[in-house]
Amino acid sequence: MKRLVLSVAFVLFSVSVFGATPGVVDCRGQFANVIALESPGSVNVVAFLECNQNLSVIGTDMGWTEVQINGRTGFVEARYIRLLAVKPARVSTRVETDFHPTESKWSFGVKGGLNLANLSNLENDFIDSSDIPVRSSVKMRPAFNAGAFVEYKFNEVFGISPEFIYSRQGATIELNVNEEHDLDGYTYKFAATYETKFEYDYFKVPVLAKVYVTEALSIDFGPQFGVLLSAKQKEAWSEHDYLTAPDGEILINESVSDQSETNLKRVRIDDGITKSVVNTLDVGLSIGATYNIGNFIIQGRYTLGLTDINKFENPKPSDYKAVRNNVFQVGVGYRF
Repeated sequence: MKRLVLSVAFVLFSVSVFGATPGVVDCRGQFANVIALESPGSVNVVAFLECNQNLSVIGTDMGWTEVQINGRTGFVEARYIRLLAVKPARVSTRVETDFHPTESKWSFGVKGGLNLANLSNLENDFIDSSDIPVRSSVKMRPAFNAGAFVEYKFNEVFGISPEFIYSRQGATIELNVNEEHDLDGYTYKFAATYETKFEYDYFKVPVLAKVYVTEALSIDFGPQFGVLLSAKQKEAWSEHDYLTAPDGEILINESVSDQSETNLKRVRIDDGITKSVVNTLDVGLSIGATYNIGNFIIQGRYTLGLTDINKFENPKPSDYKAVRNNVFQVGVGYRF
């Protein structure tokens, strides 16, 4: 006890002798400025301090630093102040409260990255119940996304971030057919490959809630709304016919191939009328994470489609399964 009293006396003596210590505001790459309050836990703002602003530090106690700014005294959370010279900490009898001032901050930035897009239930649109042996494979469409974001941070834990993104999505399906028949000693073979690429470009607006599990890492989740900008269907196919006689002589060996492209937003129906066969509005649910490194961000996200991309004029077939956009995104950005 005697040693503690002596230590307190020494600290108070040091403060009175050496006076205030030069310090600087350290925004830690999170905010544009920092709030100085009238007292710890107060809602009265003394000043808004800019990043890297010089000031005088009186002392630090229980997570708060007392500073002098333009002749006025205020209190700032200790983590946002960096000393320019070492001085003994000031001892205070103030009791820390559970209330912390909110830091309502706006920020904005740009971002871009890689899309790995897919379409669910795509095979059902191409494979019927016939006896023709068909092997199918659906491949992701690698593409890109780019745009801007805005973030409003309510406090150290919660925020909201709408984004405005150009996103290229879709998928590719490949069908392979192989048939062989015996016709009175003659052997007929048919082999074909059909590839169809769907290329959908959207303007996307995800509205994400952000929960900061650390100062740098947030979990992001929320709805995403999209408007279709363009929709293309590109087809390429090749077919090969063989007919072999009983003695092995090849009677037919023919190949044919071709390719085409269709604008799915302007499909010709009849009498010159064109219609879109793809829904304009697309809705999904996104979940992911953002890691902040200074002003730079790294993101990963998965968006599950909730709406069918196909548009029907007539009732849907009984065995139809909705085709939905699904996309995994990784990217980087910069926060201004």
